[in-house]
Amino acid sequence: MVKSLPIMLLIGAKGFLGSEMAAIVYGYYNVFSGSSRPLECDNDVQIDITCAKSVQTAFRKVQPDVVILLAALSDIDRCERERDMAEAVNVQGPKNVAMEAREIGARMLFTSSAAVYDGEQQSYLESDPVCPVSWYGETKARGENEVRKLLPSALVVRFALAVGLSKQPGTNSMADKLIEALKIGIQTAAPNNEIRNILDPETLCRKMMTLVTTPAAEGVFHLGASDAISRYDLCVKLAEGLGYDPSLISPQTEVHPDRAPRGKDHFLKSEKLSRFSSSPLPTCETVIERCIHAAAQSSL
Repeated sequence: MVKSLPIMLLIGAKGFLGSEMAAIVYGYYNVFSGSSRPLECDNDVQIDITCAKSVQTAFRKVQPDVVILLAALSDIDRCERERDMAEAVNVQGPKNVAMEAREIGARMLFTSSAAVYDGEQQSYLESDPVCPVSWYGETKARGENEVRKLLPSALVVRFALAVGLSKQPGTNSMADKLIEALKIGIQTAAPNNEIRNILDPETLCRKMMTLVTTPAAEGVFHLGASDAISRYDLCVKLAEGLGYDPSLISPQTEVHPDRAPRGKDHFLKSEKLSRFSSSPLPTCETVIERCIHAAAQSSL
């Protein structure tokens, strides 16, 4: 253990954003990777956020200065089908982590979602009241409440859609799933009426760390690109940029009966962030270009 570095407990470290965050904070924190997966190295900590005892044991072992909670049940359709599981992971989990963070005085950041809104407005500020239309959005909104109630100094970061390649296999990365489908010529339907201000994982994680390291920053923050794009146009642009036939992407205009409800327009305004970070957020075009560049580099 490098005692001179502050200690971070990164919960969900093996996931899409977690693996990106781990790479960014390396050398600045002594990072303990919290995961429900089997331990792989000395700094791995097994933790089940749905179990208060498991969370307490992990915190007592690590004694973190900073806790980043990225772990979630983020598959919106699965949340609709498995409501008890979504409740346990997305509501009870954050509550258990916040209780222990309060107990030892750790700085906490919890990632939430634009799905806490119904998508009927053109844009949303942090002060707008939540109004979810899916069970996933409902659980994330209540998870936020549990964290803020127990730990008012905590950071809650909402974003609409992270677009990029995962550093780990088997994650919930939208881009990785799309590329796998394109490689084997599978026709993919994408809604043309769901608008999101996307963000690449590196920018998202760097902005979150700016907030974590700024003592005056607390409460809810929105992070997203400076403009927005439909899921359909996003998929078409990714297909074209990666050299695949864009006709493999078809517009989805009718709601599939097995698909959980989504908000139409999830544009999160990031004006509050500007009080703590002077660097501008990228456009959707830049986010897409970064994803295409990462895919090209990974194929070399």
